[in-house]
Amino acid sequence: MRALRAFAAVSCLLAGPALGQPCPAVTQQTGLKVVLDDFRPLSTAAFDVPVLMERVRSAFVMRLAKLCSDRSLNLRTPIYCNRFRQEGDFKKSEIADLNDYDVVVEIWGTLLADTEDGAPKREAVIRYELIPVHHYASDFGDWPLRFERTVRIGGVPLEAFRKALGADRALDAFLLSAAALKALKGSDYERAKKLFCSSQLLLTRPSTPAAGTPEADLLDRVKALVVRTVDEARADDTYKGLLSLPTAAGCGS
Repeated sequence: MRALRAFAAVSCLLAGPALGQPCPAVTQQTGLKVVLDDFRPLSTAAFDVPVLMERVRSAFVMRLAKLCSDRSLNLRTPIYCNRFRQEGDFKKSEIADLNDYDVVVEIWGTLLADTEDGAPKREAVIRYELIPVHHYASDFGDWPLRFERTVRIGGVPLEAFRKALGADRALDAFLLSAAALKALKGSDYERAKKLFCSSQLLLTRPSTPAAGTPEADLLDRVKALVVRTVDEARADDTYKGLLSLPTAAGCGS
């Protein structure tokens, strides 16, 4: 309940903003932000959406609080906008607005109900829209603009979401990398390198990801961006920080 009360303090629960407009709390707060939307039910009779979304919000509050404490991201408590999203909603102008307001990721999804071997099956497909990656796509090549996860919802939805989110190292790595992109574009080279290296460390422990997976693709990109960050710092005549030193080339230096 404490987490939910803290969450409610930064929510926009009374009226969902129109698509194309940032949630009011997004425009009113400072710092890096995560926006959480409702999940669209594709079979309305199978879900109590308000109750389920309360469980989802609680799981994300706990999960992202751990990330912030572990990585010093200064990431705000998730901002809840009670609206549904779907593919095609993220227009270029809105992406620019969300990026300007320091939104790192917007989380949306769908709820699916079916049967499997005669038994009910309920799933949530969670989609993470990486806002800085969208906004800077032309500068950083063919990055995936989003990644998604499927969560099997059993009798205790909160535990299902907590378990799925807690085991997902890619969630942390993608969030760290998106925040690092913003830092790099803002010429905050040391912070960018630190965040990219944190993402790289996550992706290589306890083992490197299997080839062909989104995690393996991200790892390759992050390694290249560590090099690019150092190169850009050294090419910037106004920068006189630690990355100017010859020993500052890679992670661990």
